[in-house]
Amino acid sequence: MRYTSAALVLVASCFSPDDPQGSGTTGSSASATGTASDPTTSASASDSTTSDAMTTDATVTASGPGTSSEGSSSGAASTSADASGSGSSDSGEPVCGDGVRDGAEQCDDGNVSPGDFCDDACAIETHMFAATGVEQSFAMPDWAASLQVEAYGAQGGGSECCDGADDDGGLGGYAAAVIAVGGGTMVYVYVGDQGAQGSNGGFNGGGNSGQYGGGGGGASDIRVGGNTLAERVLVAGGGGGGNCGCPDHGMGGAGGGLVGEPGVSLQGNLAPGGGTQNAGGTAGQMPGTAGALGVGGSYAGDAYHVAGGGGGWYGGGGGFATGAAGGSSYIGALQDASTMTGVRVGPGEVSVTPIAD
Repeated sequence: MRYTSAALVLVASCFSPDDPQGSGTTGSSASATGTASDPTTSASASDSTTSDAMTTDATVTASGPGTSSEGSSSGAASTSADASGSGSSDSGEPVCGDGVRDGAEQCDDGNVSPGDFCDDACAIETHMFAATGVEQSFAMPDWAASLQVEAYGAQGGGSECCDGADDDGGLGGYAAAVIAVGGGTMVYVYVGDQGAQGSNGGFNGGGNSGQYGGGGGGASDIRVGGNTLAERVLVAGGGGGGNCGCPDHGMGGAGGGLVGEPGVSLQGNLAPGGGTQNAGGTAGQMPGTAGALGVGGSYAGDAYHVAGGGGGWYGGGGGFATGAAGGSSYIGALQDASTMTGVRVGPGEVSVTPIAD
């Protein structure tokens, strides 16, 4: 198989989100065992934009779930399949690396090389994608029929106070699901980065900010078969940027959930609204602007004291002298889908685990 990434790290193949400390809520149309309802959206291919981000090559070095990174297949190096091609050794045990999945093997891709989603003990591997600021991608292995995904959007950027910095950006959201996607299909992974203070929003949709404000956190998403916004099938929203100054003017709203949280205003200015399933978050105090499909709100004209909205399925609104809003997550009608609000500190992250057919 083939895949590209700027940074891929293997992790254990369990899917348990970090404890949100009581701040997360599951999506209203999803559960751990059920199937989320498909929210109505206004997104379409004509609304979409094509990413011009480059792909990068990377090397994965790690072991599969439940195995040692230095482990080897039992008998694979010294035992070959019998003449009938049954995939068993002379003792009747399965042979990892013969291309036949049998016995306790979770996968068998015909080799014993780890790093290709099937390790040297024929156990399925989980790959983790960190924030790199560019598109990352891989081809689904031929033996797989679906993909289990866990995604975290990025936190909004902190702001500038007269007496120092304030880490007041909204936390990134969470989305998880099982996606039906066959072997050989290209999957594109966009991992949101945290917004910067008084500068640019995070990669993948974070809105820009001006002096005293923080840029919006970027969303993290999965795109299947192509790399445009229209081909997103799962999104974890990013948090809105904070906005301090003299005195403190507000904090960023959290990303995620089916609706992102609004920005927080501490000085009576109009706070921006969070992204929803069918529209960008409303603009806060001018010159802040509304969020849009995949993009957080920013500013029109002067950037001074404006915080940027978080990226998402739809981005959160930006605002002047107030915290910006978070972007929405999206889980559609995917299997075993769920979303939570405000669980991620710092840059986003995405982990993927193929499921055998």
